[in-house]
Formats: sequence, structure tokens, C-alpha cells
Amino acid sequence: MKTIGLWLGFFILSSALHAQDFLGAESAEYRVLDAIHRFDYQEAQQIMEAEKGRISPAEYHFLKVNYFWWLWISAQKVPGYRDSLILHMDRVDKLTEGRTKESAKLYYIRLMNYGFRYRLAFKEERFVSGLIYAQRTANRIRFALDNAQKSPFLKLTAAIYLFSTGYGKEHYWYLRPYFLLIPEGNESLGLQYLHELTRSKNRVLATEARYVLARIYMDILNRYDKALDMLKVLVNEYPHNLFYLALYIQSKEKLNLEFSNDAQRYALSFRQTDFLLPAQRDYYADWRNIE
Repeated sequence: MKTIGLWLGFFILSSALHAQDFLGAESAEYRVLDAIHRFDYQEAQQIMEAEKGRISPAEYHFLKVNYFWWLWISAQKVPGYRDSLILHMDRVDKLTEGRTKESAKLYYIRLMNYGFRYRLAFKEERFVSGLIYAQRTANRIRFALDNAQKSPFLKLTAAIYLFSTGYGKEHYWYLRPYFLLIPEGNESLGLQYLHELTRSKNRVLATEARYVLARIYMDILNRYDKALDMLKVLVNEYPHNLFYLALYIQSKEKLNLEFSNDAQRYALSFRQTDFLLPAQRDYYADWRNIE
């Protein structure tokens, strides 16, 4: 069942992007997510609180979902972070219930919140709950598939769905009855969309696409050479992000490439990083710890 969670997890990944007008370079959303990518959780928190009165409650709580998801991942799943994550997921669902036809923004937030829910369920091996939320996500994906060429954010959502469902149907024969109930996937088209998005002028959108591709190539397709291409850009764009640097080193190790200088760089960056909790410091003490 863990392999099921792996490909379903790629429907919607741990960080999230918003509609184009929701992620303009000056928007609160863009600045929060960019701060998270830069490994600066303190700045992300400051921006959210400063902008709380200027964005909708649904947007605010969904940014909190993003924030606590990354903190939970980066602090070895501290219970308090999980509790906060669930709290903000519940608030997002309540604020968007019955309103997703009002705007692409609310549609997106609702869809991605389901994605976070089933990804959490699969990580915790609550597979029945995970499949329920995966089904709800799939039931709402048609709008993104039909309008992928009209909006970069919809293309990203469609790309992840197309790849994961296309790959899942091909490689997990025992799940094929499930795939009869949801829109058709297409592994190659999903990859094509993701590569197109890496060329976006929107830095956060391009970053998300590169990260998704890196994880697909590392964790699913075992193409560490292609993962390395994506991670090299991420490491250059976000030199203080220990998470990206750890994955970069791991890819080099898989390819039997020299990485001693990168390991030294990691150790130096680790010493210079301010962590929110001791658990985070323990987790990032060695690049081999990072998943």
C-alpha cells in the first residue's frame, strides 16, 4: 500500500501554487511561498500575519496549510505542527464549501486542500481516508484538465494529475477498476506540461514544476540524471534551502558523481541556519536524513 501512496501523492505535492492572479510577484501568496522555498519560515510567518487583513480568510488559512505542512515535514513531524495543519485544513474546507464555482481561486484552494489531506493520510498509512480524499480530488479535476492551456496554475494541477494517473494505471494493474471512475491520465503529457512550466517567468511557479519533476525522476522513474538537472537549478535559485541541497547530493550519490564539495557546502549552510525547533536541527544535521 505504500507504493499506492507514492504515486497518489503526486496528484498534489507538498507545496502548492495558486491561480495566476493569486500568485503575482507582489502578492502575499507569492512572497510567502518564496520565503518557504528560501528556507526562511520566520519571514513567511511575518508576511502572513502582516497581510492577514488584505487577503480572504480562505487564502490566509490555505497559506497556513502550506506553512505548517512544510514545518511538519522539516521538523520530523512534530505533533503540534500536525495539529495546526489539521486545524487550518478544516477551516479551508469550511470557507470553501459550496463556493468553488465562484472563482478559479476557490476551486483551486478546495482542490489542493483535498490533496494535502490525502497526502497526509497516506504518509500516516490511513489508506481508506487517503483514497476517499483522492477520489474527491479526482472528481473535481475536470475543470483543470479542460482549461490547462488557459492558466499556468491549472496546467500545473493538470500535469500532476495526468502523470500520476497515467503512471498508476500502467503500473498498478490491481487499481485499474478505480481508474475507470476518474478522468483519463496521460503520463507523457503530464511530463510535457511540467517541463513547459519550468520555463515560466513566474519564479515560484517554475520552482514548483522543477521540484515536482525532481521527485518524479528520483522517486518514481529512477532517472537521477534528469532529477539532477532540476535540482541543480533549485540549488542555484535557493542556495540556503537545505532540503533542495540534500536531494541534489543524494542524486549525485546515486549517479556515482563526486559530491564532497556539495557535502561541505551543506555542512556550512547547516551551521548558518536558524531553526525554529531543536527537532529541525536534528533532522537537517545530516543530508542523508532528508526524505
